[in-house]
Amino acid sequence: MSAPDGFVTRMSSDLSTVLASTYIGTPSFDRVAAIAADVNGEIVAAGQAGGGFPVTEGAFTWSGTAGSGGGFVARLSADLSTLVASSVVTPSDYPRELTIGNSGVYFGGGTNYPDMPVTPDAYDPTCGRDGRCDPSGSFHIPQYYGFAGKLSGDLTTLEALTYLDHGKRVSGISVAPDGNVFITDGEDNEITGYLARFDGDLTTRMSYLTYYPGSHSGSSRTYFNAVAAGDGYVVAAGQTYMNDLPATEGAFDTTCGTDGVCDGIGPLLVPQPDGFVAKYSYDLRDTLALTYLGGSDGESIRAIALDPDGTIYVAGETTSPDFPTTDNAADPDCGTDGLCNPAGIYSPTPDGFAARLSPDLSTLEYGTYLGGSDDDQPNAIALGAAGQTYVAGFTRSNDFPTTADAFDQTYAGGTSDAFISAYAMEVGFYNKPPVADAGSDRIVRAGKFVFLDGRSASDPDGTIVEYSWRQTYGETVWILNPTGRVGFFIAPTPGSGSFYEILLFELEVTDDLGAKATDEVRVIVVR
Repeated sequence: MSAPDGFVTRMSSDLSTVLASTYIGTPSFDRVAAIAADVNGEIVAAGQAGGGFPVTEGAFTWSGTAGSGGGFVARLSADLSTLVASSVVTPSDYPRELTIGNSGVYFGGGTNYPDMPVTPDAYDPTCGRDGRCDPSGSFHIPQYYGFAGKLSGDLTTLEALTYLDHGKRVSGISVAPDGNVFITDGEDNEITGYLARFDGDLTTRMSYLTYYPGSHSGSSRTYFNAVAAGDGYVVAAGQTYMNDLPATEGAFDTTCGTDGVCDGIGPLLVPQPDGFVAKYSYDLRDTLALTYLGGSDGESIRAIALDPDGTIYVAGETTSPDFPTTDNAADPDCGTDGLCNPAGIYSPTPDGFAARLSPDLSTLEYGTYLGGSDDDQPNAIALGAAGQTYVAGFTRSNDFPTTADAFDQTYAGGTSDAFISAYAMEVGFYNKPPVADAGSDRIVRAGKFVFLDGRSASDPDGTIVEYSWRQTYGETVWILNPTGRVGFFIAPTPGSGSFYEILLFELEVTDDLGAKATDEVRVIVVR
């Protein structure tokens, strides 16, 4: 069996075209587990490195990883043509989360390796209580603990690395505007997860939040799967089995499940988790807003994003046929029949979901299922510059919904396919870009008025609100009405000794959701 490589792909905003794509790996097992874009357009990726993973000159490398692999952090050029920097930063286990901030790259994961390259003054320098990751059981297998670290932006220096003395694996990491770092643990095997606030150097844990059962809690398990820090607040999301999380007055949903007891399913009435979204003060002492999010079966929120006004976007999976959706949902039904396509009496197959919530968590502004007739699991969400919301993950559905112009509309089989979906959550589907049409090429005589005609430009699902004409080649002319549907200019006389002059003009159009498109027209001027 061949070992997989990691890959990184850049696509057009409408998901119709692969602009650039590269493998990243070795002949051994490699995978990309997390990705982020830097302000200069470069791509930072982290994941599992096989033996011999490419490390660039001057980059930090843990001295014991040669030939055995470990965890990597890599920086790629925006067009994915160049490995700008690459570091094998951890032995054995690998980062599963990363974020960019404080002039560096933060990463986190889980490990049972006792010899991670812990930095001086780290918050927790030892793995477990005994420094050996607390081997337990008859086979003395080391237990897993979370770890978090920071590399300099150029990946040359390991500025911080620490074990985390609670939980099993970092599930989310976010840098706040004040430089503090918020970390979540959502490992499903742990009795309960946590949200913690650290200083930027990962030397001090400043705040810590976890939920333990009260007299009416039911199961104690609450997992924080994702985190995003805003200006003066932090938002976390995940899944919970607790009936009495501190849901706030006016929240969209103040009860777990549909009956407040996390909906026992099956003959043994096994409780099923609900998703939850919570907004806290930086010190984690005040719950500013908290809502459950789910239906009569199970949910887990896996990813979260914030826009500049504090609106909250989440994605995850659900097995509830009554997960809350909105009237403008792209897909209002779970699975293909509204029943999450049960494979057995009590084993429904999960659909993905995507949702948008108001900043105070009082309103579900948009909610949709996402998937086909088999297993669909989103695990990432991101916001585009033109109002799109992108959701990515994996699917085993051969009828996963794709659009007419999508790059790949066919399920390739095997274990699963990756997917990327885009939505304009205000209208329930992806904002299709406008179509620019600068008119036909033409030949004109010098001294004549020439009209640049953009009246055939169109927008398939909205309105064009901006037109812009500019000259890109040839003797410079003065374009009159350059922001109108029709611009015009006087054709210049070709230069001395020339019978003709070639002029090129570009029309850029912008639709009502900010998407843009361009088209070019050629004008040949003859004497």
